[in-house]
Amino acid sequence: MPGINILIYDIDIRHAAGLRENLSELGYYVQDVVDNAGEAVAAFYASEPDLVILNIDVKDKYNAFEIAKKITEDKINSKPFIFISDDKNDSTFESAKKYKPCAYFIKPFDKYLIKYAIELACAGLNVQKTVQEKTIDGGIFNSDNLFIRKTKKIVKVPLSEIQYIEVESKYSTLFTNMGKFLIRLSLAELMEKLPQNTFIKVHRNYIVNMNYIVEFDYDECTVHLKTGSVPMGRTFKSTISEQLPMLS
Repeated sequence: MPGINILIYDIDIRHAAGLRENLSELGYYVQDVVDNAGEAVAAFYASEPDLVILNIDVKDKYNAFEIAKKITEDKINSKPFIFISDDKNDSTFESAKKYKPCAYFIKPFDKYLIKYAIELACAGLNVQKTVQEKTIDGGIFNSDNLFIRKTKKIVKVPLSEIQYIEVESKYSTLFTNMGKFLIRLSLAELMEKLPQNTFIKVHRNYIVNMNYIVEFDYDECTVHLKTGSVPMGRTFKSTISEQLPMLS
């Protein structure tokens, strides 16, 4: 199947190089090979692969499991993944099953076995991509409202109902009086769309609606809202003080 992009996590550099070569020979494009769990999650969001291959090394298996957990918890961007391992212990396999991989291989394995697993896992990939292009996962803004897709509905969320926004990579969670909503927009993209006289960035991961702020606690580096609190970045203190006179 052409057009499948793959991310590999493997702390065994020699094995990773061989796997990359085999996948390339089979016609797949390997976007990245990483040997660090944190970098693997970052690469997952940066390169948006179609499938992830995670090597469960005995010394590092819990990192592989942690990566699997993070990419499966993200319901919008979740992608199929395959575990490969040199550990024949049944307990490792039982642990791996909990994360629901689309395949599990013990090394060494025939490269065509992984080819078939990839093809089956990505069988509906082209259809899914077409559907995703027609969605409004990033929301549609007008001057007063944000229209967000939620399951099979499109919900109108007045901007005045948004209390604060938590941003993680390319995704943002909106905490509103109507509940929580997830959209696919980065912090920079949101700041371009939101009214600058109402919403203020108080942390590299948080934007708050000025109308819900009760106080700025500079000692605790916290912004207290009517319904809770969010962290305030130390580097944002001076910026916030400069912005306040311009906000109304």
